[in-house]
Amino acid sequence: MERLKESVRRIQEGEWFCLAPLVLVTPGGELDLTPGATYRKGRRFSGLDVAEALDRWYSTGELPPNVRVR
Repeated sequence: MERLKESVRRIQEGEWFCLAPLVLVTPGGELDLTPGATYRKGRRFSGLDVAEALDRWYSTGELPPNVRVR
C-alpha cells in the first residue's frame, strides 16, 4: 500500500489526484492511472470507480477485494 501513498493524494472525499504512474489490476483488466489526472467518485474507468476504491482504502486501509496494485 506504500505505492498508493506515493502515487495518489486525496483532495477531498470522492476526489483523488494522481501524482505518479500507478497500475490497478481489476476483474476488467489493468487500469493505468495517469499523473496529473483527477479521479472523481461516480466516474468509472474500465468498470471501476477509482475514487470510490481509493476512498475505501483511505478509510479502511484496504482496496476492494477485487482490486490490487501492480
